[in-house]
Amino acid sequence: MRHPVFLRQMSTLNVSLIQSALHWEDKEQNLRMFEDKLRALPAGRELVVLPEMFNTGFSMNPAKLAETMDGSTISWMKKMAKEFRIVI
Repeated sequence: MRHPVFLRQMSTLNVSLIQSALHWEDKEQNLRMFEDKLRALPAGRELVVLPEMFNTGFSMNPAKLAETMDGSTISWMKKMAKEFRIVI
């Protein structure tokens, strides 16, 4: 017996990959930049993949930039996912 979740077949998944230069250790500027990039995507995107360490850039000070799971970056991701109806 098939699980009900699998009854509907998905024919396409609209994916966008965003790669960009990052502002090292500047979360606010990176989140603003990626919000602008999300706004510029064509309508109908379903999944958006952001770069590793998209919010901070690579850093030698990880403790300084660390966040809890209810921190500003996760809050931003939830807000963007809801606003654009996407999975990030």
